[in-house]
Amino acid sequence: MRLSLAARLALSSIIVLPLILGFSAFALDRAFQNSLRNAEREALRAQLYSLLGAAEPQPQSATLELPSAFAEPRFNRPLSGLFGVVLNNTQQPLWQSESAPPLNQSWLQVIEDLPNQAGEEWFVEVEHKAQPYFVLVFDSLWELGEKDQLFRFIIFHSQNSLKAELKGYRSALWQWLGGMALLFVIAQLAITRWGLSPLRSLAIELKKFQQGNKKQLDGEYPQEIAPVITNLNELLDAEQAQRQRYKNTLSDLAHSLKTPLAIVRAELEQKSHNAAAIDEQVSNMAAIIQHQLQRATLKSTTSIREKTPLAATLQRLTEALSKVYREKAFNVEMQVDQSLNFPGDESDALEIFGNLVENAFKYGRQTVIIGAELRDGLLKVSITDDGPGVPEHLQQTILSRGARADSSVQGQGIGLAVTTDILSSYGGQLEVSNGDHPKAQGAKFIVSIPL
Repeated sequence: MRLSLAARLALSSIIVLPLILGFSAFALDRAFQNSLRNAEREALRAQLYSLLGAAEPQPQSATLELPSAFAEPRFNRPLSGLFGVVLNNTQQPLWQSESAPPLNQSWLQVIEDLPNQAGEEWFVEVEHKAQPYFVLVFDSLWELGEKDQLFRFIIFHSQNSLKAELKGYRSALWQWLGGMALLFVIAQLAITRWGLSPLRSLAIELKKFQQGNKKQLDGEYPQEIAPVITNLNELLDAEQAQRQRYKNTLSDLAHSLKTPLAIVRAELEQKSHNAAAIDEQVSNMAAIIQHQLQRATLKSTTSIREKTPLAATLQRLTEALSKVYREKAFNVEMQVDQSLNFPGDESDALEIFGNLVENAFKYGRQTVIIGAELRDGLLKVSITDDGPGVPEHLQQTILSRGARADSSVQGQGIGLAVTTDILSSYGGQLEVSNGDHPKAQGAKFIVSIPL
């Protein structure tokens, strides 16, 4: 099962957040402990200085005298956890505060490894009967009579108060970190929801597109997603264009088969069938089907692969359509040089000129005039009939798929659109006007194709 983006982000937070919080808690705890130790050392140093200041030298007895009571009340309160001891040069107790427990050798053993060196200070942590203490030791050299005497000043302080303070700090720390973790999770969920909102909007837009309510994705998206939206729009446009090509191809195929079927029907209605003519039209229909299937999968004609004799193609079309519209007894005047060629596939030539010639036969009365020439690098083919012509305001409209100038005549309005589509693939165009020939002043279609 693949995780969603939101689930992946949540899982990442679940994995990373405890690591970050654990490391932060460890770093803060160590920093706080160091801060407490430094503060404790400074506090004990202040007590040490008070002892040194209170000591009175006695030169006659070569010793020091200290008062029994001090300004610091904990020195005066038994078992307060803070007490001072002064040792003489033989490391025997000379003085101890009222708060000191009964001293024995075990108390002195905890510091016996510290060297005696005048002017040196040691701050250590020791244990006595499983009770931890901070100890500050200072060796002081006093001039008493003829000989200097070394005295050791010691301040003991129980770690109970520090441990209680550290415990309270840790409790508060984890409460704060827990609260921060909760806020982080809430913020992460909100940020994830906000950050993924463009994807939800995209899903909604795609759903609307699927339902046919939209043709493109046009929402406002972050610049990171914008290229994806552009590519999706191009893909959707291509898909719609492909779908439209399939739809148009079906219409074009049906329209293209009308003329060959009409010719076959006309042949069958005659008493003596022309098997060769029928076979030719069947072959034409097979070629038309194959050609339309190819056009359905290609966007455009990419190159001119062959040349098709123009006069022969037009001759075939007019002869076939003359049989379909034999009741009109058309007079076809063709002014096309035999050397002219259509610069493309025969199927395209039959499709283009077949639609135009059929329109001339359908709407004309008796005359169709076809001309062709080379002019300014263009092959220009004109087809004019003597029908009612095309009103000027409809001359561009009828080139659109489904548009018709005369709804009284049977048709689907597809032929001219097909012709225009094929011509555009060759870089050509179709012009619509009305003829000015004395015999043909109806609709006039001019095909222009670059050579």
